[in-house]
Amino acid sequence: MYEMRLNENFMEDVRYITDSLPVWCCYDNYDLLINHEIPFHWHKELEFLVVLNGRLECASIHENGTKITRVIGKGSGAFFNTKALHNMKALSPNTESKNLSFADLFFNFQPLGTIYKNTVLPVLQSNQPGVFFSPDEPIEGELLTRLFDFFSSDVSQDDWELHCIETICYAWRCLLKILPLSDGDNAASPNSRIRQNRMWDMLSFIHDNYEKGITIKDICHSANISKSECFRCFRDVIDQTPIDYLRDYRLARTASRLIETNDPIAEVGFDSGFNNSSYFGSQFKKKFGISPKEYRGQFNATKFIYNSHAKDI
Repeated sequence: MYEMRLNENFMEDVRYITDSLPVWCCYDNYDLLINHEIPFHWHKELEFLVVLNGRLECASIHENGTKITRVIGKGSGAFFNTKALHNMKALSPNTESKNLSFADLFFNFQPLGTIYKNTVLPVLQSNQPGVFFSPDEPIEGELLTRLFDFFSSDVSQDDWELHCIETICYAWRCLLKILPLSDGDNAASPNSRIRQNRMWDMLSFIHDNYEKGITIKDICHSANISKSECFRCFRDVIDQTPIDYLRDYRLARTASRLIETNDPIAEVGFDSGFNNSSYFGSQFKKKFGISPKEYRGQFNATKFIYNSHAKDI
């Protein structure tokens, strides 16, 4: 077991052991997470998620800029495509989920092989950020049953890796039947693709420089666009202004540090870009409902981990 958390860019950067399967499993207890959510993030891996308990509100961003939101409960699940921007927020206490993530090279058994070309590339190159699974649908129900069976299996068994391979292959076969790969009506236009690429540039810039006194001009410059286009990108993709996103990102970083360290509260705020301690305190309370000091005390008994109890396979 080891701690797996999002990196500075809210991107899950998984490093695999050389002689292991390019696969990892993760357990999330949303009661332990800031605001009971995993904020918008992306990763190179393909991800299958199942809800063990409670209710999750999941959102993903389509290439055409549309935000797709779905509430899924116990026994339901989802798939998130590679590099798809998505988040999860608990809607009830004791919400838990598990996910199975793996690199696309998992299927690349042979260089330029037909398996990868015919069954993996169509998903990677589709404009679909993901899909949700209901236990009430026949194919989706069977897929969920297989995933739950896998998550309850004994990892110490000699044939566990074979079980893992079988599960992923079966899940992928189901996914190819479920995921709408030909979706011309919702295909991303050249303009929407350009806008989304600009968003990645601006988000990465904010994540790399949030502790500095960056301005709207700096954010625009990172994507080489005008102020009006910058605001349009943020509005269309994540429905926030760049200033609101920057503030919320800084607050998320301070909340993590308040729990993970004993650093002075004023120092935590200053190091995250809040030059005024009073403003930091007021914004923190507005976001989380309590002061930074109260927040730190509330989590004293719990070690904060974004993706807790992840297991390297």
